Amino acid sequence: MTAPGRAVRTEHTELPDSGGESTAAGIPADRLAVIGLLEARMAAVAGRARAGLRDAARAVHPDLQPFAIVLLRQLEQHGPMPPGALATQLDVDKSVISRQTRHLERLGLAEVSIDPADRRNRVIVLTPAGAGRLREVGPGGTIRVHSRLHAWDTADLVLFAGYLGRLLDDADDSHDPGERQAGHMNREEK
Repeated sequence: MTAPGRAVRTEHTELPDSGGESTAAGIPADRLAVIGLLEARMAAVAGRARAGLRDAARAVHPDLQPFAIVLLRQLEQHGPMPPGALATQLDVDKSVISRQTRHLERLGLAEVSIDPADRRNRVIVLTPAGAGRLREVGPGGTIRVHSRLHAWDTADLVLFAGYLGRLLDDADDSHDPGERQAGHMNREEK
């Protein structure tokens, strides 16, 4: 342990050392400082991800909104999907999917067709033009992230993916399951 008040430096982070001091709630001050640092870094990553989505959307079509690239990637990965399933998968209201789909249809990147498995339903389909534009943009539209992570050791990537998964699972568990389920039902009913 370092002397009280000194910082512990790792390869990419300077971690504060409170010297054992705790907050009024009994939480070590250095732990709160590290959590604050993590929140700030996650906000920076989220900002860069939004910028990457904006850039990818512009590369596909100058009029494409960033969320539309996420929708197109879902169709690329999973194939034709009903609007309700797509809304649930992306955790948005069906009206968002409808609006985005109309825009994608106008741009020739996606279309709505009758579900061949159940002709009463409709599915959103990635067009050949849409698939071609996504291939041109590259994997996930996030070349910057891929190029940065490519240099990391596989073991570090596995750890990082595991920590992110744990964080996402913890965030999902922190919500009332009844509220989540009701939210999904309300979206599907619309």
